[in-house]
Amino acid sequence: MTVGVIGCGRMGAAVTRAAAAARCSVLLAGRTPGAAAAATAGVPGAFAADIRVVLERASLVVLAVPLGPACRVLTETPVPGRGRPLLDVTNPALGGEEVPPGSSGAHLIAAAAPPGWHVVKALNTVPAAMVGEPLCGGLPVSLPLAGDDAGAKGVAGALLSRLGFAPIDVGGLEHARELESLAVLLQAVNQRHGVHGRIGLHICGPDGPVRSLHTPAVPGVRLP
Repeated sequence: MTVGVIGCGRMGAAVTRAAAAARCSVLLAGRTPGAAAAATAGVPGAFAADIRVVLERASLVVLAVPLGPACRVLTETPVPGRGRPLLDVTNPALGGEEVPPGSSGAHLIAAAAPPGWHVVKALNTVPAAMVGEPLCGGLPVSLPLAGDDAGAKGVAGALLSRLGFAPIDVGGLEHARELESLAVLLQAVNQRHGVHGRIGLHICGPDGPVRSLHTPAVPGVRLP
């Protein structure tokens, strides 16, 4: 499986390192070739690429840039999705970006995406500092995912499980706005209690942590 990452900031670099450590091939693109080259230097299995190459070749693409740039990338480089997952990690409110009432950043990304992409809201509820070490209190961090396509969520969940998270399917993309609000709440807790970016959720049931989406739901798609 080839994981594509667009964005060389803290989250993009963290996902690149974690996916490469999980033995995935990673293609990373940023605003400049130099940024991607610097972020992949010394990371076995990770390679700098331009945005079009990432969108054309990756089995799954992580949009690790703010909402506005994410939408521009998709409209300016209209590569068909061919049924592939597009992971949206944006948090518009934390970046001072506005979305229409009742909508979400994920819905705007879905509207901007060329045909064939299946948007999955995920990874927006964890700070970049926890991507490479997704444990809190000794347990895997629960990671809610929202999306309308079960197959795309299955592929995304398989990757995130491989990275060490406990991915949980919370339903359709209509729940993306709740996940974006949850990120705002966690940021407030982080700042008030000074946990320095090491904050995560454990979603538990009577028998322990809730965990779902262990394996891909799309036949023929698997992690290496």
